[in-house]
Amino acid sequence: MSGPIRIGALLGRNQSFQAVGSWEVPVNQASLSFNVTSGTHSSGGALGVQVFSSVAQVADAARYLAEFSRFAAPDVSTHDVDLLFWARADAAVDSGHIAFGIGGLLQAVGFSSSPIAYRLSQTGVTTSFYVRTRANVAHVSSFTAYVDDVLAMLDPIDLHPEWEAQAGQIALRDYALSQDGAAYAFAYGFAFEFAFTCKLVPSSIASIVNNWWQTQAPLALTLNTSNAEGTYLVRLVNPIAPFTERMRPDQGLWSGALQLSGLGGSLEF
Repeated sequence: MSGPIRIGALLGRNQSFQAVGSWEVPVNQASLSFNVTSGTHSSGGALGVQVFSSVAQVADAARYLAEFSRFAAPDVSTHDVDLLFWARADAAVDSGHIAFGIGGLLQAVGFSSSPIAYRLSQTGVTTSFYVRTRANVAHVSSFTAYVDDVLAMLDPIDLHPEWEAQAGQIALRDYALSQDGAAYAFAYGFAFEFAFTCKLVPSSIASIVNNWWQTQAPLALTLNTSNAEGTYLVRLVNPIAPFTERMRPDQGLWSGALQLSGLGGSLEF
């Protein structure tokens, strides 16, 4: 396999907005509409955001902070966070007047007929992490935009798999045996699976991956970092920690294998 893949621990829950969840709205700053069909990407419904204030911190803040503490590697003092989301302004008049962001970074959302993928990266993050929106202060009216599949990824890392990397789908089946001895198989879906080995991995990265395995963190896996549509939601399913073998002669580098299983057929989690 050529080129790196990117993988990071997911923060939050219900980031495809099929239900209300625990997203917070400051009083008189914004209103939220869940499970709307105007700006969907991979799910059946998106989040409609109408902003009245120049700054509106609209986020699943409590869940973000709880899982930030849970999934962060204990030997890492400051962290990186990637924010990948799909969004569009409601109309041409709203284009560029509402932005979504992470920490101090904001991305204005443009008008289009379908959601556009946006990606932001914030370095040096501590537990004061949040996702927010911002409206143009030069305009007194409200603005509306739609966002779907908000993937906030903690400590995203780039890995370079060996050439024997494997990706594919497995059928999910139940089996039954009738009274007369006939065997039946019932397929009820498919799951994405990906497996690869990595060599010469620094201790800092090996520690992060092993912590994800230990905490069973949901992960976002991007096979092609130039194409956001190649992102899958997965979890490590190794029977033992992925990185357990030190490589000689440099004892600071590790070799290991990652076995990943998909969480579903969309970006819902």
